[in-house]
Amino acid sequence: MIMLSPLPLLFYADSIQNGKHRKLYKYIGCIALLSFAVSSILYLTKVKDYIETLPVAQCILICVFILVFIHLCQYIRKYNHSRSDYFLLFGLFLVLVCIAIESVSVYFVATISGIFISIGMIILLFTNIARTIHRIQLIEQTRHQKELDIEKKENKKITLQMMQSLSTTIEAKDEYTRGHSRRVAQYATLIAKIWVGQMKNLI
Repeated sequence: MIMLSPLPLLFYADSIQNGKHRKLYKYIGCIALLSFAVSSILYLTKVKDYIETLPVAQCILICVFILVFIHLCQYIRKYNHSRSDYFLLFGLFLVLVCIAIESVSVYFVATISGIFISIGMIILLFTNIARTIHRIQLIEQTRHQKELDIEKKENKKITLQMMQSLSTTIEAKDEYTRGHSRRVAQYATLIAKIWVGQMKNLI
């Protein structure tokens, strides 16, 4: 169980970081599989027992966890600072504790072998579920805000068109006031531009 534990950790870290360190994780995963294969061959040929080859697997697992933890810290520092990401790091820390307990207990009580690794994987699963739910909520909030912004722009556009239509209708009754509102808006814009230009020169 311990020998194959690096694989889900590497796969999980790779999915979170969108394949940023995929090549490195593949090499490490191959090393973990090779270690498992060698241990299995030694066990089947009755040269060595799994317990005797376990320290190598434990060293690989510790290196994998430290590497994944460092990469995830860098990823969070660079891209995200949400609570779900820090919750993810805390979940990984709990997994490390479970792995440490498993690594020590396997030498003393063989009957509980695999229990703490399973607990660690369950913690990782629930951490990922919580993070996914949080990200979905953020995506929905962003989408809702975009929809509100589009609706606000449409309302502003319709209001402006209504005001222009109303002013055109009122001004059309008298040839002396025809186009008055449009000219006032143009003059006001021109005055504002001149005023802003003068203020910039003063500063």
